[in-house]
Amino acid sequence: MENTSGTFYYEYKAKKSGKYEIVNFTIDGEKIAIYNNLAFTINVYSNCWNENKKGERIALSDGNRSARYIGGSGSGKDRQIEGSQIMTQGVHTFRLKVVKFSGCMEFGVKPPQKKGWAYKVGWTFCLDCADKHSLGSSYRFGKKCKTGDVITIIINMDTHTVSYKINDNNLGIAHKNVAKELVLAVGIWGINDQLTFL
Repeated sequence: MENTSGTFYYEYKAKKSGKYEIVNFTIDGEKIAIYNNLAFTINVYSNCWNENKKGERIALSDGNRSARYIGGSGSGKDRQIEGSQIMTQGVHTFRLKVVKFSGCMEFGVKPPQKKGWAYKVGWTFCLDCADKHSLGSSYRFGKKCKTGDVITIIINMDTHTVSYKINDNNLGIAHKNVAKELVLAVGIWGINDQLTFL
């Protein structure tokens, strides 16, 4: 048994017509007791990256809390990773530290079922050029980031908005009318650049 707090993402193997199907669901709450049950497996915590949804050039560490681009050739999808939690309702706040930043980095949300680069199929904030991207369109927003900055993203699934903060500087709402189902998504282009959940 493990006592902890926060939001957790689970996979339940349900037997149906002789086959096992994966049913995903989340549990929110404080001090949730997690028991060892073979029918349930914890996939990843909310404040982690999903190792099953990462590009080939992304390396994970610190219990999947840190994502780093290791370099090499490849397409944009090889430099992207998604968060572990599928968000459908409520307000979700995540804080991430820019551990190293030398090149382009996109941070935002996308529908989990959509394939492709997040800035084309979702809503992101470009940390190096102070732009926001909405379904492929670019607009000026916020300010440039640097190594050591803490980025806060607030996803309000009730109002369908996405807001950002850089350190203590509230940038306000970047995106409105976002999709009804979202996951975090980040793209990292600078070699050894790294983003870590706090």
